[in-house]
Formats: sequence, C-alpha cells, structure tokens
Amino acid sequence: MDFLGFNWNWINKQQGKRGWGQLTSNLLLIGMEGNVTPAHYDEQQNFFAQIKGYKRCILFPPDQFECLYPYPVHHPCDRQSQVDFDNPDYERFPNFQNVVASHRVIIKWGDYHHCELLV
Repeated sequence: MDFLGFNWNWINKQQGKRGWGQLTSNLLLIGMEGNVTPAHYDEQQNFFAQIKGYKRCILFPPDQFECLYPYPVHHPCDRQSQVDFDNPDYERFPNFQNVVASHRVIIKWGDYHHCELLV
C-alpha cells in the first residue's frame, strides 16, 4: 500500500527537472562489517533490514539537495555527495555548513524500516 500511495508525480517532476535517467527497479545491497555507504540519494523507495550489528543512518530532506553537492548526472558516482562528511572541505563546499539532517538513527540487528523520500 505504501508503494501504491507514493507521490509518483513529485518524483517524475524531479526526474525531469534534474535530468535523472530512468528509474531503476530492485537492488539487493549487502555490506560487510565496517562498511561505510557514501551519502547518496535513491531514485526509489527502499526497504532496509539490519541483519547483524548496527548501522548509523542520516537522512536529509530534498530541500537540502544543494547543500550536499551531489556529483553531476552520468558521473560514475552520480547520486552520491562529493563531501567527505568526516573531513568536509568548506572552501569547496561552503553550503555544507548549512546542511540540516531530518533524522539520525542507529539501527540494530533485527530492525527493519521502510524508507521513502521525505517530501
């Protein structure tokens, strides 16, 4: 029901406005202990399950897009932030100083969450 109720008109407008490619379908991503996932945006809703250990997640609303300095479309790292969150270069990325996260959570094993774009 969440999938059916998603605001597809909004995402389709963003897709055209930002020059994104076609939306993808399903992915299964598995990370090892110590894995760091770069800050990124997804084109679709996600289902996240933590099977073992813990994961710290930081979510940003779409209005923070420009403060996160994503790589250009078609770059090998497109959809990822260029900013090193542990050591930000404020000369290259001055607006990163103004970024505001909407949610910061630590997810432990056994937790699962339905994550969607914050509109």
